[in-house]
Amino acid sequence: MRPGFTGIAVVDRPHRLVCNCDCLRCHPADIGSRGGIRITVCRSRSRNAQLPRRRCRFLRRCSATIWPASCNRWNSRRSALGALGNQATLSVRRHSMAHSEQRETSTGDDQVQTARVVSPVRTRLWPLLVVLAAAELAQIVFGFGTFVVVGIANEWTRAGRFPSDVRVIVNAVQSAMMEPAAVLVAAGMVMCAFTAIALFAAARSPVPVRDHLRLKRPTATPRLMLVALAGIVAIQLVAMALGALDLLPESSVLERAGNVISSVRGFWSFVVVLTVGMAPGIGEEFLFRGYVQTRLSERFGAWPAIVATALLFGGLHLDLVQGTFAFLMGLYLGLLVERTQSIWPAVLCHATNNSLAVMTQIGGDLPVSRERAVIVLVASLLVGAAATLEIWRFRFFCSR
Repeated sequence: MRPGFTGIAVVDRPHRLVCNCDCLRCHPADIGSRGGIRITVCRSRSRNAQLPRRRCRFLRRCSATIWPASCNRWNSRRSALGALGNQATLSVRRHSMAHSEQRETSTGDDQVQTARVVSPVRTRLWPLLVVLAAAELAQIVFGFGTFVVVGIANEWTRAGRFPSDVRVIVNAVQSAMMEPAAVLVAAGMVMCAFTAIALFAAARSPVPVRDHLRLKRPTATPRLMLVALAGIVAIQLVAMALGALDLLPESSVLERAGNVISSVRGFWSFVVVLTVGMAPGIGEEFLFRGYVQTRLSERFGAWPAIVATALLFGGLHLDLVQGTFAFLMGLYLGLLVERTQSIWPAVLCHATNNSLAVMTQIGGDLPVSRERAVIVLVASLLVGAAATLEIWRFRFFCSR
C-alpha cells in the first residue's frame, strides 16, 4: 500500500460516505456488522503530524473529523469521544499488507495508520427541538414581555394605579413598542438569551464548545472574506432597490421598526447600531449557524442542514417580507459557514448587513430615480450571484 498519513476519524453514517477530493482519500473497509471506515489523509497535504482538528467539507452525506494520530489533544479527549451518543468508540491500528500488532502512535511517513469506527449511531434530534423551543420562549418572554412590562409601568405611572382594563393594557403595550429604549432593551435581552442558549446546549455535549459551535479559526482567505462581504452588501442593496421601486408588499413589522430607528439621534444612534445591528450577528449566528446547522449537518448532511436552518431563521422573524430576505440570507450564510468551517465569517457578514440597514434608516431614505434603482438592482443581483458562486467554488485544503 502506498505510504501516507492517516489520523483518527470520527464518522457519522459511514455506509453513506461519499468523498473524492484532494485532501482526503476515503475507503470503505470492513463494511458489515462492525461498519468500519478507513480514512487516509494524503501525505502531500498533511506533512505535519501536529495538524489541528479539521473537518472535511467535501463529505456530502456524512460528517468526518480528522485527528492526527500523534496529536496530543487526541489522548486527552479520547474518553470524551468514546462517550458520545452519535459517534463510535475508535480503535487505531498500524496497517500493512500483513496484519501487524495494534499501535496508537505515529511511526513516521513510511507507515499508514487506520482509524476504525464501530457501530455508529445517528445524531439525536430531541436536544435540537428543546433548543428551538427555548429560543422561541426566550423571544416571547424577553421580547414581548419587555413591552408588556414597560407599557404597564408607563400606564401605572400616568394613571397612578394598576391598569385593569384589557384595552388600556393593549394600547399601553403598543405605545411601548414605539419607544426606542424599550426596543433596545428587548433586542439586547433576546440576543443575549440566544447566545446563552447556544452556549449552554453546546456545553452539555462532550464535544468542546469551540468545535460544537464552529468557533474555530475560519479557513477562508482574505479574498474570500472580501467577496463574502460584497455579497452581503449586494443583498442589502437588492432590498433597498426593491423598496425604491415599490415592489415589496407592505410590512407592518418593518414599518414599525423603521419608525423607531429613524426617531433616535446622537449617542442613541450608536447604541441602536450595536443592539439592533451588531448584536443579532452574534446571537442569531451562534444559535442558528453555530448550533442548529451543525447538529442538522451531522444528522442529514450539509445541504439539508443549510436549507432547514434558513427556513427556521426566516420563520423566526414572523413577517413575510423580512422572513423571505432572512431565508435568502440564511442560505448565503449557511453556505459560507460550511465552506469556511467557522461561524465567524457569517457573524461578520450578518452584523454588516444589519448595521447597513440600521444606518440607512437613521440617515433617512435618499431620493433615487427609478432608472437608478433598476441599475442598482441589476448590478446587486449580479454581484450577489458572483459572490455566491465564488463561495461555492471555494475549496479547503489542509495546511502544509
